[in-house]
Amino acid sequence: DIQAEIDAHNDVFKSVEGNKVRMVKALGSSEEAVFLQQRLDDMNQRWNDLKAKSANIRAHLEASAERWSRLLSVLEELWRWICLKDDDLTKQMPIGGDVPTLLQQHNHCSALRAELKEREHLVVSTLDQARMFLADQPIEGPEEPRKNLQPKTGEGSPLCLCSFIAGLILPNTH
Repeated sequence: DIQAEIDAHNDVFKSVEGNKVRMVKALGSSEEAVFLQQRLDDMNQRWNDLKAKSANIRAHLEASAERWSRLLSVLEELWRWICLKDDDLTKQMPIGGDVPTLLQQHNHCSALRAELKEREHLVVSTLDQARMFLADQPIEGPEEPRKNLQPKTGEGSPLCLCSFIAGLILPNTH
């Protein structure tokens, strides 16, 4: 933690900074005095740069935390809604049966399609916000993010349900 490092060395820095003039005067007007003055000025500049960097990182983290919290809230709401609709669809199984059952299942799917159409803008904008949020995050460390992860696609998986929902929302291009 950068702030902990700054706090740990703050007393030492203040002591050196407070005694800077006295140390330089003690060396007189020699090359060593000039060299010491340059080193102390350099140390002061680095210290100020470090404090500024720490403040910038803190501000970025706080801003990101607020954005992430809002985004996470919407994603959790969407996830709860998807799980609820998944349960509703599971209760409609098996598809088929007599005419009244088929009509009831058809009506249920039509209502779901209407709900999906209503939520389409929210889903698309939330996914766009998530992409932008992740793109804005600095990638640190020697490793690149793993790009070739294979999504879970088994029956009943969220991706399977999302594919189903996307099929209902997006116009058929075949």
